[in-house]
Amino acid sequence: MDVRQLASAHPEWRAVFDDESLVRIAAWAVVVEEGEQRVVGIIVDPNDPSRMIPAPEAVTPEGSVFVRYARRA
Repeated sequence: MDVRQLASAHPEWRAVFDDESLVRIAAWAVVVEEGEQRVVGIIVDPNDPSRMIPAPEAVTPEGSVFVRYARRA
């Protein structure tokens, strides 16, 4: 993954996993993969708190996977 731009995220943004657990989005990144640009949320890795990873690549310790972004009021 090639990160082109990074910006902090508003504290209300979350990554939602298929077990309905929520993880705060720390930043938004414009990334390039296979020649395509897209925006992804960057979160603390649920399995290794010393790493930051794109939310779509995350898997919780229980095996839940990322499904969407949500803004929590």
